[in-house]
Amino acid sequence: MSLAPKRPCARPGCPNLVDKGYCPECQKKVDKNYERTRETAVARGYTHRWQKVRKWKLSRDPLCQPCQKEGRVTQAFMVHHADGNSRNNRSENLVSVCRECHEKIHGPERWKGKGGKNP
Repeated sequence: MSLAPKRPCARPGCPNLVDKGYCPECQKKVDKNYERTRETAVARGYTHRWQKVRKWKLSRDPLCQPCQKEGRVTQAFMVHHADGNSRNNRSENLVSVCRECHEKIHGPERWKGKGGKNP
């Protein structure tokens, strides 16, 4: 529980008070807009070939590698490109991650240059 006072939602005109960022209602709208405006998976380099690479990596390393480093056992559902290049599918560039770790890595990127605040 936070002792800091609540502040207005980051979306202009929203009357809701939050600990930080957006209220749940506005967060859904922001996420929906983000998904609508981003490039397609194929344009970002995620083709049928990528699906094969992803499946291979998750079968080889089925647990989240960042969680393992912290002593936790969590199933991985995603594969992260360590160098940020979605076309670099060399095995040493791929990291099996859970959804939470993937969001920690990519969540802040969603807000860069969009005028929004990171919730």
